[in-house]
Amino acid sequence: MVAHPAEAIETMFTACKELGSWPQAELHTQWPGTGKIGDAVFDHFFASAQQILSDAAAQEKASQAACAALLDRIDKPAVLVGHSAGGSAPWLVADVRPKLVRMVVALEPAGPPFYKVGITSGPGAPYGISNAPITYAPPVADPATDFKKVVIRAPGEDMIDCMLQAEGEGGGDSGPRQLVNLTDVRVLVVTAQASYHAQYDWAIVRYLRQAGVRRVEHMRLEERGIYGNGHMMFMERNSNAVAAEVVRWIEADTVVA
Repeated sequence: MVAHPAEAIETMFTACKELGSWPQAELHTQWPGTGKIGDAVFDHFFASAQQILSDAAAQEKASQAACAALLDRIDKPAVLVGHSAGGSAPWLVADVRPKLVRMVVALEPAGPPFYKVGITSGPGAPYGISNAPITYAPPVADPATDFKKVVIRAPGEDMIDCMLQAEGEGGGDSGPRQLVNLTDVRVLVVTAQASYHAQYDWAIVRYLRQAGVRRVEHMRLEERGIYGNGHMMFMERNSNAVAAEVVRWIEADTVVA
């Protein structure tokens, strides 16, 4: 099991303006309170934190199985909302229950592709957007060797270069491997202005499109007039505004295919 120390939570989530090292951190203004150890809001937040499995693939498989079972019981298409490390679960659930997933709202999902940036950073997500296996065409037998990767230059200032699949690779001459069960799932990736995700969520969006997920939209909150949020946008002072934008997107797209 893994539990993140309070100091890491301060730096990455709650007191980013003072402690964060990424360029956008200085824009963080929406966390209630100081965001530091000893502040009542922070202490209540930290007390609610749960340990997670140290085996990320096992954690994802458990979430996938539980969510798939729930969808089977509901037996109606649902909107899945995932966040951060839990943001991998909707991809995996949609993979095994594509007819029961109407949309995926990914609030700063784990990333970038084939890597992890956050409280801990380094190689990760061997299947591109997940640690657990997910269906590709052509199939992936060994993710360490089957994916042909290339580093893509960041498209904007204060962003970081990221890995994608190499064009024309993976499937011989057929191009990058495709997430065939996610092709028709509507996807919204939401990125907060001051979060460390502002550096690389562009690559998650591009990776999904490259892998054949046709209906992907990237919502940058500052482009919707919502400023100053960090990674925990849904817990911050303007969380109602964030929720309203997400609900507006869902309601605009709830058309039976």
